[in-house]
Amino acid sequence: MTTLVVFDIEAVPDLGVGRRLLGQPEDAPDADVRRMLGERYGRDGQDPSTVFLKTPVYRIVSIAALYAKRDEGAARGL
Repeated sequence: MTTLVVFDIEAVPDLGVGRRLLGQPEDAPDADVRRMLGERYGRDGQDPSTVFLKTPVYRIVSIAALYAKRDEGAARGL
């Protein structure tokens, strides 16, 4: 029997945390906050609006798992 386990986590930048880290007001536009986070925490030479940020600046929005078993003796050719 073969067993497969797959995990997937989806996360997005936590702009509320970003506002607090950057000292921005709550009504600061999301796009501006995202760009400023990228400028401060992103790697040099990357677009600050799309760069992958450090993990603590993200919030998890979805966690999924797949658990599958394959019986080696089952019919083949399907």
